[in-house]
Amino acid sequence: DSLAFQRILADDIVDALFSERTLDANGFLSYTVSSNYHRSQNTIRVLLPGDYDASHEYPVVYVLPVEPGAARQFGDGLTTVRSLGLQNSKDAIFVAPTFTNMPWYADNVNDSSIWQETYFRTVVVPFVESQYSVVPGPDGRLLLGFSKSGYGTVSMLLRFPETFGRAVAWDSPIGMTDPSTGYGFLDILGSRANFSNNYQISSLLVNRGSALLNQPARIFLLGYSYDFTFQDHRKIDALMTQLGIPHFYDPGVYRAHHWNSGWVGDAVNRLLG
Repeated sequence: DSLAFQRILADDIVDALFSERTLDANGFLSYTVSSNYHRSQNTIRVLLPGDYDASHEYPVVYVLPVEPGAARQFGDGLTTVRSLGLQNSKDAIFVAPTFTNMPWYADNVNDSSIWQETYFRTVVVPFVESQYSVVPGPDGRLLLGFSKSGYGTVSMLLRFPETFGRAVAWDSPIGMTDPSTGYGFLDILGSRANFSNNYQISSLLVNRGSALLNQPARIFLLGYSYDFTFQDHRKIDALMTQLGIPHFYDPGVYRAHHWNSGWVGDAVNRLLG
């Protein structure tokens, strides 16, 4: 490995090494990360507003991938954000991490080298906050995702409402009751019990949704590509309504299952107003 790593001196970043900042082939600021929570190196890409000023605090939108590594079958969320100029119009920082395994944003019950949730929460987020001037607390940590990563935005917000402020899920299988129906999900979880005990959205809403009561909406469900995700969003909307959990639901219109099919602008508007 020819990369020269340096240890970032931040108390809440454990067992991770980061390369110095570089500019990648697409013009994004990029860091390479070596962590005990993955079996291989990953990257954190950053898109700053054009007039970034370190004396000003910025909200951070985490653009969460639906594919492992550098795969781009469904497009590139950070490229879509930049093409829309959202980093400037919303005066926000956008961050896109990668994951070695299929990203479902869960921790494997048997293997700590597949701890995706812990990696994101205790490595990626604190690293970004150690390097850039950000709005502190949940209001500065916003989650944007679709499909698998939309599932992850909702599960992470429900599991850590004190850490994350708002979450958008577009075209996501959030009504799932059997993890074997989620592409590669059971491999990430390590067991069905891990799903039912820790990551099933309907159970999280029933058991932890009270943390979201009596406040503005923090979960936004938008749009679909597939009939089953349309039904899943409708099912979870009904459950949140029954539980009195503030949220926003828009069934939207059919769009292609892709970062660049026209939904990202509205999603970011929901997160940032």
